[in-house]
Amino acid sequence: MQNVKLAMKNYQLKSELLLLILLIAVIPVNQIIRNQRMQFIPQTAIYYETPKQLFFGLLGEFRATIADILWIKVDDYFHSAVSPEEHARIHPEHKDWKPSEQQRHHSAEAEAEFMPLIRFVTWLDPKFMMAYQVGAWWLTYKLDKPEEAITFLKEAIQHNPTRFEPYYEIGWIYERKKQNDAEAINWFKQAVRNATQPEDKVMLQAIVAALNEKLGNTTEAIRLWREIAQTGIDPQATTAKKRLQEYTKQADH
Repeated sequence: MQNVKLAMKNYQLKSELLLLILLIAVIPVNQIIRNQRMQFIPQTAIYYETPKQLFFGLLGEFRATIADILWIKVDDYFHSAVSPEEHARIHPEHKDWKPSEQQRHHSAEAEAEFMPLIRFVTWLDPKFMMAYQVGAWWLTYKLDKPEEAITFLKEAIQHNPTRFEPYYEIGWIYERKKQNDAEAINWFKQAVRNATQPEDKVMLQAIVAALNEKLGNTTEAIRLWREIAQTGIDPQATTAKKRLQEYTKQADH
């Protein structure tokens, strides 16, 4: 068995070295072709100036497919490295989840390789929002690097400026890890502006209303709760009506 494992490792190493040699060999060829084409191709054409750009350029339309395949490994690594308590906070609907024996066996490997794998997925497919979200969670709560998580999510915004999720995730980092509710509100407000589904928009508005209450901005909180109550979208609309009733009782006293 030991000999088989050693042979597999040697095979993997040789394969990786062969791929690297091929890429290195192709790079100067690409530069020669680029120089020859400069006089014939419009200046708006796309060229690959770095090995990474060349590599992903060669993958072309298969990039998203490869990212999806790698995501299966990301999911396995994630469940290998999180504790049942962490899993319950992320997936409260699966409170009884426990890692399998195989997942427990690979926990050290998962922790070491998780972020590099996430990074590769986002390079392959910058529109893969879940990869950015999971990676930011990992940086924030597993590695205790909230600033790196924010930087990672700002990259997601560059590639997905109209999505609400990265703003939403940054808002939670400021609220939960940095205890900066005022800054969190700014990010949640941008998330509200980007949200296209009514349910998402109302959920985000409720977060902004609650944070305004926490900061003592009662007038703004009441305004938001009234807007939310008028939508009729539950559970936020019901919560909004209860909060407005409480404000009315306080005013009567």
